[in-house]
Amino acid sequence: GRPRGGAREARATGERRAGVPEGFDVTFVDHDGPPGPGAQRNVGWRRARAPLVAFTDDDCRPAPGWLEGVLAAAGGDDVFVQGRTEPDPEEEHLLLGLARTVHVDRPNDWYATCNIAYPRALLEELGGFDDDFRFSAEDADLGLRARAAGADRVFADAALVYHAVLPET
Repeated sequence: GRPRGGAREARATGERRAGVPEGFDVTFVDHDGPPGPGAQRNVGWRRARAPLVAFTDDDCRPAPGWLEGVLAAAGGDDVFVQGRTEPDPEEEHLLLGLARTVHVDRPNDWYATCNIAYPRALLEELGGFDDDFRFSAEDADLGLRARAAGADRVFADAALVYHAVLPET
């Protein structure tokens, strides 16, 4: 597939965008609304058309088979999938001192968007992420609201994402 829409527009204006892997049909979406990751994610999932919307973060790298693992665990409009997250094996040598990463090897109530998937119908029912969270915790808030609304969470060990190791001084 060739990039559509925003990718051509980005080249025309000189903006830098991530490269698109061969075989993927990608649409780049601009965000002009409130600041914060929740508001930005809302723009993205509302443009998506799939019945299941999988999230990962920009400092993550899905392992081969990640999406297949998510899809295998999915189950209806009232079930969302939390996947396994491990430090990036190519960066584990940086995991010293104050360095940080994300490690999720069992269900937890942080519901980190580094590796989670929600049915579109559930996102619509809940109104998506709360735009008022400007810096963090918008993902935990959405997961807690989903559980309060009666949604079930399943943990997918096979849906693996590698999270960057971020050294701190």
